Amino acid sequence: MSSSKESPLRFRKPAKSIKAAPARTRRLTLVFPPLTMPTSPPLGVAMLKGYIEREMPTWQVTVLDLNVWLFRFLLTGIAQGEITLTPLMEQRMGVKTAAVLRAAHMFTGHDDENFYNNPQLYDLLGHTFLMFTEIFVEILTQECDHWEKTGALSPMLKALL
Repeated sequence: MSSSKESPLRFRKPAKSIKAAPARTRRLTLVFPPLTMPTSPPLGVAMLKGYIEREMPTWQVTVLDLNVWLFRFLLTGIAQGEITLTPLMEQRMGVKTAAVLRAAHMFTGHDDENFYNNPQLYDLLGHTFLMFTEIFVEILTQECDHWEKTGALSPMLKALL
């Protein structure tokens, strides 16, 4: 028998070092383009961002929602009088500018109780906002086509760029 007693507890050797998560060294920006109805988040790019960051930890991903940016730009400009809807555009939409601003106001979370509990109001304002979006897309497409053919930027495209 040995005179030295063995410890009743055994300890594992500590790990040499704890590895830190790899630094994110690569960057990627996913762009959600305009113009779609901005009533829900762009889930496709959000899911893609999550997948890339989970599966490729060295990548840092940013989502740029140009749809929301463009609607904020347009509606803020209209509300502040910097952008004017022409009588022809109001006629095509079937509503006045104030109705477009009211629809935008309601769809951005103001007076939710009245808005979501009143199907007729929701449908009316949803239609108003949809008409605004469709007509604006048509106008923007025409402006871009003209720019592509002539190289001349319209005042609207200059403001957007």
